[in-house]
Amino acid sequence: MLHSIHITVVSKQSQQRNMQQLIERLVRAREEKNITLQDISYKTNIRLEILARIESGDTSFQPMPYIKAMLHKYAETVGVKLHQSDFEEQTKTLTSESPIRENAIVENPIHQPATHEPVSIASPSMPTDLQTPQPEQSHKKRLIYASLVGALIATLLVVWYLVKQTERISQDQARSVSKQQVITKTLDSSVKVGESEMNEKASATVEIQRKPVIEDAESAPKSEKKHTLIVRSKTDTCWISVASDKNTAKEMLLTPSGVAKFNADSLFTLTVGKLETAELWLNGKPVTLPRRSGAISGFKLMPPKD
Repeated sequence: MLHSIHITVVSKQSQQRNMQQLIERLVRAREEKNITLQDISYKTNIRLEILARIESGDTSFQPMPYIKAMLHKYAETVGVKLHQSDFEEQTKTLTSESPIRENAIVENPIHQPATHEPVSIASPSMPTDLQTPQPEQSHKKRLIYASLVGALIATLLVVWYLVKQTERISQDQARSVSKQQVITKTLDSSVKVGESEMNEKASATVEIQRKPVIEDAESAPKSEKKHTLIVRSKTDTCWISVASDKNTAKEMLLTPSGVAKFNADSLFTLTVGKLETAELWLNGKPVTLPRRSGAISGFKLMPPKD
């Protein structure tokens, strides 16, 4: 039985050749505009290795709708406008009146899907696994974050070092101040102790020197002479000259609180340079001197006879 039917014959080689020509056209456009594959990857968010496989002509690793969607983005980036006719497969329509064989392969575009494409219609949007972020962009972000973190850490370290140095300087200053205070207190106490000791010694010396010379005269061993004369300078240096009996006069310079002792049988003849600073004791009894200042010469003391 003869029938007149339309048979659509699909050539797979023709489809591949058409796709390869389209890819070569896009690659030429990219090279003419000096656009790198990395730039396309950055603008389309398609991984670099996927774009490289497509440019090499390998389109079998993804379903055809995905490949078409990626090519559309590629073409927009290089400035090429694609039409649906660029993706249409070359077909051959044959009119035949020959009988239909049982084992004949008939392509019915209406009821039977093509064997080289999946039955389901893919969404024109890119799958989530292909929409990966640009490596260079993410690398730059990581570098920026790392730089900010490094700068923050460095700032914190500098602040910590300055705080520690300030604390150390304050502690050193406090130690030096405390040491100075201790030294000052020690010096003050030493000076006070020294002054007190000197005052005590001076007072003791003055007291000793101010004791009645009578004790010295009494405690002193008795000489052969019968009478004893003691001369003392009170507050100033005093020059004296004393002659015992008819002997030669003895001259001496008495310092403040200085004492001199003379012995005689019957007569003492004195010459005093400063009468106001001299004190006299004869046989342990004080001698009244004239009430005037200056020198006195030839002052005679005659002890009473026993």
